[in-house]
Amino acid sequence: MNYSKTVREYCKTTPLRIFDVSCEMKHHFEMIPYKTLLKILNRLEEEG
Repeated sequence: MNYSKTVREYCKTTPLRIFDVSCEMKHHFEMIPYKTLLKILNRLEEEG
């Protein structure tokens, strides 16, 4: 499974002002390790 693609698509389709990592981790991304999710989000933030 491509975690980055999954998170990227979720962010594109869900208009959020604030991304609460702990809440999203609990409800949508429980299969992604926490540190990995943080790295993906940092990379996506840098991409814009």
